[in-house]
Amino acid sequence: TSSRLDKEKDRASQRKERDEKRKKRDKQLANSSKSKKKKSSKPKLSQEERDAKDSKLGCWHKTKQILVKTVHLIDAAIGLTFLIYGCLINAEFANPAMDAVIA
Repeated sequence: TSSRLDKEKDRASQRKERDEKRKKRDKQLANSSKSKKKKSSKPKLSQEERDAKDSKLGCWHKTKQILVKTVHLIDAAIGLTFLIYGCLINAEFANPAMDAVIA
């Protein structure tokens, strides 16, 4: 258990170091973009801004859900159709396999 606690402390310190480096890098990017005028139309965004932008894509998630549900409904309808067709062939003919091929 003590090694587990040590590992958790190490991970927490590594996470903190990464966050500090990210903030420092974002500051440097902000300072360099102010000092240099770039011709690109899109300014570089910080990690938090990129995460916020990515979280706003929820409408596409909803669209994907609706598409998948529609495909499932179509698949179920086709399966039900073939099941009913098979039952009708079985009830109609004495030897369903041969008679269905001939018909």
